[in-house]
Amino acid sequence: MQKRPKIIPSGYGNYVGVRYNGELSSPEPSGLAPGERPNLLFVPMIIPEILDYLEETDLEDWLTAAFIENQRQLPLDHLCTSGGHRSASRIPDIWMVELTNRTGKLWNGRFNVEFSQERRNGTEPSLENQTGELQFTLDTETAEVTFDTSVSPRHQDRDANILVS
Repeated sequence: MQKRPKIIPSGYGNYVGVRYNGELSSPEPSGLAPGERPNLLFVPMIIPEILDYLEETDLEDWLTAAFIENQRQLPLDHLCTSGGHRSASRIPDIWMVELTNRTGKLWNGRFNVEFSQERRNGTEPSLENQTGELQFTLDTETAEVTFDTSVSPRHQDRDANILVS
């Protein structure tokens, strides 16, 4: 019998994720192949003030500010690698918020994010920067923002823009 996930609020403690029979799921629970990601469920982010800016040319700027203000609700563990998790002590950097589809009541978008990832190397925790892209859907009637964690994370190579001469 498959365990049913219980949704827990984003930002619960230091981990955003799903409870299975009272246990918090780990970033790579047993039963998954190395590198395989669980399909975690996240509580939607509600940003009621964003509805006032839907027709504004600077809507992406308002979304950027809202994502930064509500950064604890972002599913950043989805972008972590090698069993790491998002550091609760560092604020992520968010840029290039873009609405890619503005048709109907559900608008799709994406943005880039850089944040600190914590991992344990033996008994010592280590911090490293992680960069990737999150995709989201904005419901223009309810102000709910949901994040698509079913897609494979797109990580960015910081050195991709460096040309070798």
